[in-house]
Amino acid sequence: MAKYFIRYWFVLQSVAIGCLIVCGCGTSTEGDAGLRNTAPVDRYIDELRQDVQQQGPAYNSKVACYVDLTRPDNSYRFFVLDLARRKVLVRGVCLNGLTDNEGHVRYSNEVNSNCSSRGLASIGERYVGGFGRAFRLYGLEASTRNLRRRAVVLHSWAGVPAGPTAEHPIQSEGCPTLNPLVLDTVAGFISRSRKPILLRFN
Repeated sequence: MAKYFIRYWFVLQSVAIGCLIVCGCGTSTEGDAGLRNTAPVDRYIDELRQDVQQQGPAYNSKVACYVDLTRPDNSYRFFVLDLARRKVLVRGVCLNGLTDNEGHVRYSNEVNSNCSSRGLASIGERYVGGFGRAFRLYGLEASTRNLRRRAVVLHSWAGVPAGPTAEHPIQSEGCPTLNPLVLDTVAGFISRSRKPILLRFN
């Protein structure tokens, strides 16, 4: 009986923490200020605004995503950003692909490399795959051209924590993988956008 109670309590705590993280979404001034002390949000926004300008009017010029895999794997690494108001709309822990012997993320665009890619992509159509709801990714630079061939997509997995944790999550096979509750919120921005949303991997 005690074992089931502990398991039930753990589930409730995980859901509660996840809801707090997702509902907050880093939209408050205090939240943005605190995040800027640890993540270079302003640099993310400047890079994405330049990407939007270079890619032209075919893409959403107000909202874009940034994945910073140079940050610790148990911290916030995925950001949905309001480029006009310079605000963080959503933030989440994000899995990376293979790492080297020192734990640094390895980058590759090769098929079957199971590595993360570095560069610019756009978020495409929604579909249901092995991990449930997912979004296809289309590379826009030489370093991301093989995302479709590699089946690298934006999806979720229940094993990804909703927020920063002391534990280090596992690696993906190259896909940017989020907590399901975080992806729920991200999906809302994607579905409401009339134009494709850009996503930059670093």
